[in-house]
Amino acid sequence: MVEAKETLRVNNLSDQERAAYKRFMDNKSYEASILSTQEFEAEWEIEQIEQAKIRGRLEGLEEGKRSLLIRQSERRFPEIASQHRAAILGLNSQDLDNLADAMWDFQTSADLLDWLQEHSS
Repeated sequence: MVEAKETLRVNNLSDQERAAYKRFMDNKSYEASILSTQEFEAEWEIEQIEQAKIRGRLEGLEEGKRSLLIRQSERRFPEIASQHRAAILGLNSQDLDNLADAMWDFQTSADLLDWLQEHSS
């Protein structure tokens, strides 16, 4: 009903007024599309920042796991410290968790080296 009233009102305008009204409405539509695009870009940037924060946190946690496992293995098996450091640095997050659990079961440095050889890519 509101649209019909607006259409009748516009149809009663002179040609010059109708042209000015059309330009005005076109400008409003253009402004709305620009705002919509800017809102989309702002939301996209916020999402990218949040994803980067999450990735950073996960990378930090993984690096902390690596550091702790290297320190624990060096303390428990100092005779093989240089041999296992590179292998631990190459482990993925899941293998780091698995090594943290398995570390409790190792009786000798050979157990650690065997595990690392089995799980190294």
